[in-house]
Amino acid sequence: MIGLTIRQLKSKHSWKRLQAAKQLGSWSDTGRAAVPNLVTALADESWEVREAAARALGQIGDARAVEPLVDLLADESWEVRKAAAQTLDEFDPDWRKSDEARTAIPNLVVSLAGKSWNVRVGPLWALDEIDPEWATSDEASAAVPSLMDLLADESWEVRKAAAQTLARIDHAVGEVDGTSAWRSDSTGRSL
Repeated sequence: MIGLTIRQLKSKHSWKRLQAAKQLGSWSDTGRAAVPNLVTALADESWEVREAAARALGQIGDARAVEPLVDLLADESWEVRKAAAQTLDEFDPDWRKSDEARTAIPNLVVSLAGKSWNVRVGPLWALDEIDPEWATSDEASAAVPSLMDLLADESWEVRKAAAQTLARIDHAVGEVDGTSAWRSDSTGRSL
């Protein structure tokens, strides 16, 4: 039975893939055999399948899913990002401080240059979800120019997320060394 359900994860019909992911999640013990297939389903073209796969992985509770779920925090779909965050919280409420979360920061920063607003806002949301200490990291400092560029984005959602992320970096850096992380005029005042 589980083999047939796993094969349905590869169906050309998204509704079959969706049902398979949901079914596998309901078999928490025997579903462990499907973890690699569910991890693959996190990249499905259908956001509904990605969401169901994330939730199924949470129901199964296998730690092999943590890193792929952290990567899923940058998904273009807010429903998928929410499912990934909730699933990670079920695994470990302190996942934001995990090595997997810290390792994902460079990839999230790179994905800030996505072509559509929902692809760009995903990484900003994910970076904001990761442990507050990320804002003092080298990756955060390296992200400042990209974030500054996003302040002129056509989407208000992206501009808002970029401004909030810059403010978080600025606040974190200012607490550490008393300076502004992003821009200052000739007198040293933040702009």
